[in-house]
Amino acid sequence: MMIEIGSRVIYRKPKHSSDPGPRAAGVSPSRHGDTYSYVVDKLWVVVGIEEPNQIVVKTRRGKRLTLDCDDPNLRPARWLDRIRYWGRFPAVEE
Repeated sequence: MMIEIGSRVIYRKPKHSSDPGPRAAGVSPSRHGDTYSYVVDKLWVVVGIEEPNQIVVKTRRGKRLTLDCDDPNLRPARWLDRIRYWGRFPAVEE
């Protein structure tokens, strides 16, 4: 996966709750129906590269997280994703 500083990435974050939000995808009920399992796409920008296989990303609220590049939930944003989510990615730092 080719990721550079300034690249936009999408992380599919797994979640569990009794009330999935409007951006929830892949919603499935638990065994007894009390809660749901689902994923939410998180839209982040790469702000740094650490170690050979780790990146630092910036969230929409300004938090910085370190992720492994080989995480199966992480992928680079495609051109269609950039158009679809144009206002939801954090600003790219110069």
